[in-house]
Amino acid sequence: MGSCATGADVTGKLVIRFPLGRKSIKVAQKEKALIENLNRQYCWLLVSAYESYEGFVKELYACMGFLDTVFWKCDDYGRLAVSDIGKLRLQWFKDRVRDRRNPNFREGVSYALQRLRESFPSIECYEKRMLSTGRISLYSNGLLHQSINTLPLGTSCRLAEKLRHAIVHSQGTIDSTQSLCTSIGANGRRNIAIVSSYAKACTEGVYIWLVHDENGLLDYKFLSLRIDHLFESLCAHACLLYKSCLGHFCKSAYWDRQPERPKRKRHGR
Repeated sequence: MGSCATGADVTGKLVIRFPLGRKSIKVAQKEKALIENLNRQYCWLLVSAYESYEGFVKELYACMGFLDTVFWKCDDYGRLAVSDIGKLRLQWFKDRVRDRRNPNFREGVSYALQRLRESFPSIECYEKRMLSTGRISLYSNGLLHQSINTLPLGTSCRLAEKLRHAIVHSQGTIDSTQSLCTSIGANGRRNIAIVSSYAKACTEGVYIWLVHDENGLLDYKFLSLRIDHLFESLCAHACLLYKSCLGHFCKSAYWDRQPERPKRKRHGR
């Protein structure tokens, strides 16, 4: 296993190729290297997904402030005069939640989530539910089924947040699975075991592991099962927040609306 690069001599001689590195490794070592590389890709894919989720929550909170000015608290507006609030456009609200100088949004979207939960108590009830995790894979002309144990929706989203933070700021490592469980409020033997499956211990410490395996055994048909669940949790939570905000205006999501039936014309006798 190795790689080479093409180089040109400035004296005008022929183009040359020279090796950058070469190493003979066994098949098991090559497999291990490929899976570790896949795990690194999954890690940064999770970072991208969570930051998209954060962007959605900020936009949603900005829209709520624009559509209902009393939904925002006074300190959300900063030093703005009350008489000027009604003149604000949507872009001002979006810029306000993106402003790093805004203390409420300096640390991600925890403040916006807290405000939405306070305004819509039903959110916390749904956050305690768990998503189904069944998977079907078409392989060798046959349907294969697989599933994993999962955390409640709210806990899964908090797990994604902490994993994203560790990937960006700590090179994908955490202090311990115990500290991770404590930070997301995962209690009980079952939940602790699930959270522990997202980390692996090595000589360098404990690092995030997003490739799905069963007790260390890989199933190549379902390698993305674990990270797929985090993606679905973020999407489901975003959908829950969106529907809760629509309910504030007595509206329903477009996929929940019943199609209007055409009115029948009454014929005179």
